[in-house]
Amino acid sequence: MGTLTRMAARGFLDISRVMVMRTAGNYCLPPPGKDVTSTIADESLGMNAALEAAYRTGAAVAHELLANWPKYEKTTPGG
Repeated sequence: MGTLTRMAARGFLDISRVMVMRTAGNYCLPPPGKDVTSTIADESLGMNAALEAAYRTGAAVAHELLANWPKYEKTTPGG
């Protein structure tokens, strides 16, 4: 978000049109007592479910925006 904010300050994007999406999977936080590097690519921690949820949600949003761009070109969804 920091990078996007700096880009907006330079006129490269409209920060009010940035959508942040997050899934419920916390695959980047290791279980208590485990080192963070021990959990990299550990599918048992819900990484696949979190990535799948992010893809499905993000894809739905992207498809909606692309299919109806004239509707969203001048306004943000829900705005």
